[in-house]
Amino acid sequence: MSNFLAAAKATTKPTPLPHQQAAWNWAWELLAPDEQATFLDKFRADPTPKPTLAWEPAAKLIREFEGFSDVAYICPAGVPTIGWGTTRWPDGAAVKIGNTITRDAADGLLDNMLETQVVPALAKTIPGTLINLVGNLIGNTQVPKRQNQSFLDKLFNR
Repeated sequence: MSNFLAAAKATTKPTPLPHQQAAWNWAWELLAPDEQATFLDKFRADPTPKPTLAWEPAAKLIREFEGFSDVAYICPAGVPTIGWGTTRWPDGAAVKIGNTITRDAADGLLDNMLETQVVPALAKTIPGTLINLVGNLIGNTQVPKRQNQSFLDKLFNR
């Protein structure tokens, strides 16, 4: 049991409350010795590295210009916004003033939005290699933003 408690205490969280410690003790006693060893091996293991996402450059750009807020605020467009510019939760509910979010959760929402909405929309519009080419072209040129937008409008026949 001391190994289990040591593992529980090794977390970055504050010291467990008495009822939490009792729950850890109870759960530890339910594990067979080989299960306890497996738990300790996994608990002490380094996390699996996060794979580099194809849209990470876009996420980086959004983070740079959008900025992060852990508390909902009214954006210049008059819409309650949180995190890296989220206006709707994954269930479709609108963000409301008073809502809060962690940076990790906001990162997840941004990645999910890029993966499930932006990338599929672009994939339907232009082939993947052209997406990369256009992104690199715009990113590597010093053309004013308004002219870049005009270029994109012409490219996508907007």
